Amino acid sequence: MVSILATLAACGGRPEVDPPDATPGDAAAGGPCPVATPTVTIVVDLTQPGPPLRSLQGFLNGIDPAPGSTATFDEPTVRALAPAYWRFGTGAATVFPKIAGFGATMTYILSDGYADSRGGYGNARPWQDWAGFEAHVAQVARANLDAGRPIRYFDVWNEPQGGTPWLGSYDQLLEYYDRTVRAVRAVDPQARFVGPSFDDLGGDVGGHSLGDLLVDLDARFGIRLDAISWHELGAYPPTDLPAHAALVRQFLAQRLPGATPELHVNEYSSPRDHLLPGWTVGWLAGLTAGGIDVATRACWDVPGEGWSDCWAGLDGLLRRDNRTPHANYWAHRLYAALPGAPALPVTTSDPRAAALAVASSPTTARVLAGRFGATPPGPAASVGIELIGLSPATIRVAAAGTLVPPQAGAMPAPVDLGVCRVDVVGGRAMVVTPAVPDGAALGLELTLE
Repeated sequence: MVSILATLAACGGRPEVDPPDATPGDAAAGGPCPVATPTVTIVVDLTQPGPPLRSLQGFLNGIDPAPGSTATFDEPTVRALAPAYWRFGTGAATVFPKIAGFGATMTYILSDGYADSRGGYGNARPWQDWAGFEAHVAQVARANLDAGRPIRYFDVWNEPQGGTPWLGSYDQLLEYYDRTVRAVRAVDPQARFVGPSFDDLGGDVGGHSLGDLLVDLDARFGIRLDAISWHELGAYPPTDLPAHAALVRQFLAQRLPGATPELHVNEYSSPRDHLLPGWTVGWLAGLTAGGIDVATRACWDVPGEGWSDCWAGLDGLLRRDNRTPHANYWAHRLYAALPGAPALPVTTSDPRAAALAVASSPTTARVLAGRFGATPPGPAASVGIELIGLSPATIRVAAAGTLVPPQAGAMPAPVDLGVCRVDVVGGRAMVVTPAVPDGAALGLELTLE
């Protein structure tokens, strides 16, 4: 048995999207920024703009009305998020028409569709009727081909050792992969496959790890997946995500030399943190630092309310009516304005604070920061955004701020922090915010004057 974690431990442009309206646009109207020593410092280096920030704005199902409800989603509210990826499976006939117009790259979960056709995952036993199963996936592939391939990736089986378990043997799971790939590629030779979508990078199926499955598929059937996928559901914090991606890349280099699949974290967040905007920033920053190619949010039950945002509620961004924002909507809305602009290097004084920053114009930078210390959230702290590498011609920085607190229930708009201005001294400027709650997100638009 090969344990991927143990083995590697031993081995040593998106379209422009406006931020929320609560962010002021007239920076010149602001008075002086507070002068104080912040508890948390986030340093943004303006001297080293990098490649454009890639969007990892992805969603999982999450757009059906709740059972018994006739509510429909509000299309402009969702479009403002500029979805880059969408993963779906169960209820595809309802979900697909709703998401098809957003331009997101789509992943279809073949096992969800097959389970739907059999009355649920408890009856999803393809080894009992291989011919019927192969006819099913071939029909899916044909429909996708006839429609011009709107689905780019096929996720072979979701969470085989987790929430939707594989009920057969490990050898039957390998055979399932082989039959799936052959049946789909017989219809569409260009089809792309994702797997194994474990709900934990260190999980296993019948004692066989994610690494075992990848090696055995290659050795027995010559199958190398187009993307390796797993979930980050809170067993580890967002700060561990870059290390996990590095482990997978090292494993591939050692055990499957020449393989260069994409890496997909196709469900992220936990039941404890998925409604907290600061944690969302932490996850997005971790995914970005790890060089993940595709990411989609996880979905969970809404605490104390008896409904799941896997169907209505867009993975916790909206209320049950599919149109009223939760706090986390605004964190994702602020994020939507970042991709496509040159990324700026960021460092933080606190490992449980994260930020993404871009040079949105020659004289403007945008920063999305978040605190994710604990669940439930810990104490508030002041945050300082320090800009370094400012040119001698820049004498002031005007800062327009938006706070997204970790508030339960509906949040029609984030909190407007107003506009302030700070002098540049020695090529540096520090914008200090009021106390930012743990679990909150903070958006700043910084204009160089």
